[in-house]
Amino acid sequence: MASAHKRVNWTDVKADYVSNPMATYNGIAEKYGVTAASVQWHSQREGWFDARREHSKKVAEKLSERSSDNAADALAEIHRQHLKATKELREMIAHKLKVRSADGVVVLRAEISAGDLARIAHAYAVLLEGDRVALGADELPVNHPRDPFADLSDDQLFARLRSTLERHPAKTVQ
Repeated sequence: MASAHKRVNWTDVKADYVSNPMATYNGIAEKYGVTAASVQWHSQREGWFDARREHSKKVAEKLSERSSDNAADALAEIHRQHLKATKELREMIAHKLKVRSADGVVVLRAEISAGDLARIAHAYAVLLEGDRVALGADELPVNHPRDPFADLSDDQLFARLRSTLERHPAKTVQ
């Protein structure tokens, strides 16, 4: 250790101790060539421990803010990409399901089978659920049936879709 007459910049010593949560009195003493007792004396007299705690708190808050901002930006970008992809998929489903006739009426494609309709309905349900998640909407209740058409046969599903389309004149089946 250094002699008692050595000049030490205690402001630098304090800054080193406060900014390094792993620093000990012995480690600081060795680094600056002073006794651990003198480091402890200055620490107690000048409130280094409280200063260290406050510094650590501020650092944690800044890191949390940065992490939150980065996470929010990344999540927003994922949501934008997800919504764009689901929009494209919905357009593909609509194209597969419907066609505009020569007189401008939207009709169900004649070549659509009951199996195709079931797959399209399932794909659409998955897209809607994905959109809810991407937009942060509440999830469906636990007792909500995930697929209300799961128990229907292909023929029953096709009949239900046909009756729905027939009730809406703009979407009549020809």
